[in-house]
Amino acid sequence: MEALARTFDLMCVTFDTTGRILDLSPVARDSLELGVGDTVPGHLPDYLGSATHETLDWLFGPPAGEPLELALVSRQGRPRWWQAMLLSVDRDGEDGARRMLVARDLTGEIAAKQADKSRRRWQRIIVDVSRALSGTPAECYREALDRVLGLVGQGLRADRLFLMQKEQDAAAPEKSLSWSVQDADPMTATLDTTAFAGCDRLQAALVSGSPFIIPDADALSRDADRIAEITCMGRRGCRAILFAPLLSRGYVTGCIVAESVAARPEWDDLPESEWRTVVEILSESLIRERKGQELQLERERLREAQALARLGYWDWDPEIGLATWSEGTEDLLGLDPARCGSLSDLLSVFEGSDSTALELACVQALANDAQVDMELRWARRGPGDVVGRASGWAHVQARVVHRPHGEGRVLRGNILDISGLKENETRAQAAHARLRHLIASAPIVVYVQQVDGDRLVPEYASDNLRTVFGHETDDLGDSAWWQRNVHPSDFDRVARRTREILQEGHFVGEYRILDSQGSYHWVYEEGNLLRDPDGRPSEVVGIWLDVTGRKEAEAATEASERRYRDLVENAPALICRFGPDLRFRFVNRTLAEYLSRDPADLIGACWLDYLLEDQRAAYQRDIASLSPDQPFGTHELRILRADRRVRWQVWSERAFFDEHGNLVEIQAVGRDNTDLREAQSQLVQAAKLATLGEMTTSVAHEMNQPLNVIRMAVYNARRSVLANRVDPGALLGKLERVEHQVARAAQIVDHMRVFGRKSHVQRQPFDPVEPLQDAVALLGEQLRIHGIRLDWTPPGTSRKVLGHPDQLEQILMNLVINARDAILGKGARGRQGREAQPWVRVEMEDDPQHRSVVIRVRDGGGGVPESLLDRVFEPFFTTKEVGQGTGLGLSIGFGIIKDMGGSIRVENEEHGACFTIQLPGCEDPATTSPEGRVAES
Repeated sequence: MEALARTFDLMCVTFDTTGRILDLSPVARDSLELGVGDTVPGHLPDYLGSATHETLDWLFGPPAGEPLELALVSRQGRPRWWQAMLLSVDRDGEDGARRMLVARDLTGEIAAKQADKSRRRWQRIIVDVSRALSGTPAECYREALDRVLGLVGQGLRADRLFLMQKEQDAAAPEKSLSWSVQDADPMTATLDTTAFAGCDRLQAALVSGSPFIIPDADALSRDADRIAEITCMGRRGCRAILFAPLLSRGYVTGCIVAESVAARPEWDDLPESEWRTVVEILSESLIRERKGQELQLERERLREAQALARLGYWDWDPEIGLATWSEGTEDLLGLDPARCGSLSDLLSVFEGSDSTALELACVQALANDAQVDMELRWARRGPGDVVGRASGWAHVQARVVHRPHGEGRVLRGNILDISGLKENETRAQAAHARLRHLIASAPIVVYVQQVDGDRLVPEYASDNLRTVFGHETDDLGDSAWWQRNVHPSDFDRVARRTREILQEGHFVGEYRILDSQGSYHWVYEEGNLLRDPDGRPSEVVGIWLDVTGRKEAEAATEASERRYRDLVENAPALICRFGPDLRFRFVNRTLAEYLSRDPADLIGACWLDYLLEDQRAAYQRDIASLSPDQPFGTHELRILRADRRVRWQVWSERAFFDEHGNLVEIQAVGRDNTDLREAQSQLVQAAKLATLGEMTTSVAHEMNQPLNVIRMAVYNARRSVLANRVDPGALLGKLERVEHQVARAAQIVDHMRVFGRKSHVQRQPFDPVEPLQDAVALLGEQLRIHGIRLDWTPPGTSRKVLGHPDQLEQILMNLVINARDAILGKGARGRQGREAQPWVRVEMEDDPQHRSVVIRVRDGGGGVPESLLDRVFEPFFTTKEVGQGTGLGLSIGFGIIKDMGGSIRVENEEHGACFTIQLPGCEDPATTSPEGRVAES
């Protein structure tokens, strides 16, 4: 059998019942790609690939006489097909029963059958592809292309298929690798050339137009030169890939890319002719589509160009009497959308006389083989096919065109909308007319002088030279005329005029010219040198403008400014200007003397440096808050002078802004307010002393109580000493009572002394509860003497306010004393309802909504007459009898509360009046200013 196998080139494989291979013929070794010295490996089923149960049963079952076709796969993974017979071999005592597989090679026959089958399948695909792409409208091309790619993908058994079309690149279309992606399958994967960056073989194939196929990436795993390709395919998730460039005239226009997650060895055996046909069909289809798109784009560009240029074309064939026109002509003149008709239809849009003239010119051009070149007025057709009024101008040109082979002549022309040009001409003519009128009516002389060596020869001067100055054009060329008529002080300036024009090409100057009536006119002259095409000076064109009125106005303005400057400099008010940075730009003499500085030294100095430190931040914020809608501000400031004395000033500011709303400058006017401030301080002090005077009785009573206690304690101690009955413990208790009463008297005296002291100038944050308690302590005994109950309950919490505690105490004492007087003076005891004792109530509460403190003083004194409620805070107004009160207490209190930023009001309630004080809270403590280290003026 082995000899027979060698004779007929058969494969013999001997194996045992377990499938272990015992012997191989040379043909079998070649099929499995085993060397001569290689040992027999493994078992036969290992080489059968994906063997079915039927194949295994055939191998290991009873020997059958029927042959079987099977595939053996080599060590390198390459399969070969065989037609096999199974024979039994005599038993061997050691190895057991053996079998022999004898097979004939069918690989070539099967490959031929598969190739034929593949060709027939691809021929059907070619027919389907041709049908899908033939005659497809442009709007349906993409849909048809998707179907075609689906057919190709199914033919390749690919998992993904892409069509990559190369973009146009005018610089180097054959080398451009910039691609746009069109997905072929209804899958989500996309593709671009960056996915294959680094694959040199692929890039070279795409440039050269050669196909590039990797049927099995696993087979390349041992090739170090193919690492880049294997890596790219791994990222793509595919095992097989195919690139088929689309060529047109030797250039790559696109590429078909197929990907498969399984190995596709059959891609190496694609039918070359049929596959080339598919690629050519797709390539030609893409080229036709691109050319169609380019043609459509060119048509659109032509239409756009005609529309932008307002241009149209037309033809007239006299033999058949037919006129045709382009879409641009239709849009321009409003003609029939059919774009054809008679010559009369084309001429009907022109006005009557122009239409007749154009028709005659067309007939003459055909008769004389001449051209038509006319500018005509046209009108659009309106409703009812009626030509409206002239709506523009058209430039009509035409020439005779001879048809080939002597088939006649056609008049071919174009129509250009020149309405804009005509309109510009009309405007230019009107502008020229206006300019001539303006030159004639304005005090201006336009002149032209020719250059003759180093001389200027007058050529033209407008009529105003005569009407304004009374001189003639020829006078300008006479040097003696210039000497006679130019003001002597200006002659040197005029003498340089000719030299400057010829050397620098320009002259601007002002000088005085004597007119024919003997009066001087100020003249503004501006002249420019013009040169010929060779660059040589040719003429001078310029103007004379009579600026006498402006010069007189400037002189008057300058005189007015001098008077205003003198007024500001010498005004008794303090005047300055400063920028957004608060640095002085102007300081009048009065303010400079006030600050003991020279005005020049103050320019550039900062205004904040002269303010007390506790006012600087607030003043800077107030200035920054000024706006175009609220440009005014008023401030009362304390100024630190050079002699280290503090002065009060009242300032009014006015801010100026540019067109964008940015602060440009602040102008400020101020006056010294120190005397008024000192008078107010003295008035407040006098009111405090008056309040102290009214409290004499209660204070004396308060002082009398500790003195009586002291006197009784001393008397008892003296008696005990004289009686020789001194008890140290009792004596010590009496001394402690004496000490306590002395401290109480000292406290009353200290409180009266502090209250009577003059207030500090600087405001400070303080708790308003403290002055309320002090006022209640001082006045409680006095009201008790008069049988009046003073109610006061300190609040649980309170916020600080900014001001002077002694002044707030003064206001509260004044309000309580007024309430006392109202109760005592009007017999209020009988008007308090069921209450047996008159009362005054002091209340205080926090207002978190307004961040303020509210203080109320209520009484049962019957209230203020309604007619007098609006006058209670007026100076010198009082409801008390003559000789009782000054009428200044409430007025001074009103001013103090206002300075603290608060308010005070009065209203009548059921039993009496209620005064309400509201003070803003102070969150941050005030900073200490240098004011405490300087003397008050």
